[in-house]
Amino acid sequence: MNLFLRMVGHFLLFLFIAVVMIDPTNTLFHAKELTFALLMFFSVVRFKPDLSYIPHILIIAAALLLGYLSAEMQGNAMDNEMLAGTFKNIAPLALLPYIRNYDFVRRSLFPTLLTTTLLLVLFGFTLQSPVYERAIFYFVKAHDNFIMMTHRHILGFTFFGMYYKTLICMAFSAFLLYYRMLHGIGHRWLNILLALIVTSAFLVSGTRASMLLPFSLLGIAIVNTVSQGRRAKYFVYPLLGLIGFAFLFLIFLLVTEQGEASNAIKFGHLPSYWQLFNDHPEYLFIGQGPATSFYTEGFHEMTLQTEWTYLELLRNYGLLSLPILGVFAYPLVRLFRHRSDPFTQGVFFTYVVYLLIAGTNPLLLSSTGMLMILSAYSYCEQVDARLDSPTEPTALEACPADRASSSPHDGEASTAGADG
Repeated sequence: MNLFLRMVGHFLLFLFIAVVMIDPTNTLFHAKELTFALLMFFSVVRFKPDLSYIPHILIIAAALLLGYLSAEMQGNAMDNEMLAGTFKNIAPLALLPYIRNYDFVRRSLFPTLLTTTLLLVLFGFTLQSPVYERAIFYFVKAHDNFIMMTHRHILGFTFFGMYYKTLICMAFSAFLLYYRMLHGIGHRWLNILLALIVTSAFLVSGTRASMLLPFSLLGIAIVNTVSQGRRAKYFVYPLLGLIGFAFLFLIFLLVTEQGEASNAIKFGHLPSYWQLFNDHPEYLFIGQGPATSFYTEGFHEMTLQTEWTYLELLRNYGLLSLPILGVFAYPLVRLFRHRSDPFTQGVFFTYVVYLLIAGTNPLLLSSTGMLMILSAYSYCEQVDARLDSPTEPTALEACPADRASSSPHDGEASTAGADG
């Protein structure tokens, strides 16, 4: 019975993650609410809640509610649809009291492969014929653009890109594959093939952050691997320092490229924020309120949201944005405690990269952000159970197939040694 219930839990978690990844706009399957409700119901019935996570949920819920009340008291108009969507987006946080029972990082691998394979197949069709490209374009447009299709001009090059809106959710899975590949965990050629599939999906996205992300994660995995050598600091670290400097210089070129339209729009928002806070300094303390609008030079019109996520939090919630950020950042504190563990060290930096990317993309208070924060807290529970109490099994132990293909490195991270 316990094995059956565990399989049911795995299946429901898979459904929830797969639906969030494949259908970010909830216009394909219309199943986000259903899969979340099923997983939530199973968790409530099956597991005892960890009440220490209740404050995390209350902090974000209270911040949103107080932000709403602040907007009402100030008489600031709010977009009802966006307001309802904001509250609905944070609903998955209700899984936090049961998070120790789920290994989100490990269970995200197969949905990641499904989503990236789908993206690459669609990308291949668009390259075959303009007819296919047009048909796919109208299909995704009819479903709230769950894939963004654009022709981009970056550093003098023009290319076609297809960006899946949940691509950032796959960061942990990408690092997991790179780690397994470099540490020789599992089937070597299978890991290489899967890593190539996921990497290719990032590269065809056409967005700077997504195209650079796999190289960042691969760099983290390489540093993580070579740093274990006794003499690594004498020749590897200087080389990695040069590569890191070149990488940062490339990022600088991409961010400051004057011919890139998205840069002009993005940086056009900044003077508008300055003007807004100058005209309404009270917004720095009590916020303008969620789902409110302001005029921005970037769009030359009123807008409900820009890509500057952290400035948006400040505009919407004022000082209440600090506890919201605290809930998102807290996993870093827990991961840092186990920084001597190679895989945990990589997960730490992967989550840092996500938080940096989320700063210039609306990826925080969304279903994408909820999946990332649940994954981070889930791994914290897994690594705490494994390293703080090594005699106790983790919530989701490796299956027999995982143990059969294990290597000496499997002991470093149960998540890294699983096939998903």
